[in-house]
Amino acid sequence: MTWQPIATAPKGLSADDVLLYGTDDEGDPQMWVSNAEYAQPSEWYGARLLTPTHWMPLPEPPQTSDAVDR
Repeated sequence: MTWQPIATAPKGLSADDVLLYGTDDEGDPQMWVSNAEYAQPSEWYGARLLTPTHWMPLPEPPQTSDAVDR
């Protein structure tokens, strides 16, 4: 997986969640997960306006087992 420009993010109602990278309204770098359909050009997250510049598919979740270490 590599970062792709936000203009290439999937669009449409069937778009999956993706990992986004960009900046907030203060210019600080941010990463967040969002549905790609709502990732352009910016979205509110709490009280911050986030502007994504890049995206990538979410990685596979970790494998889990039923055993719990105690």
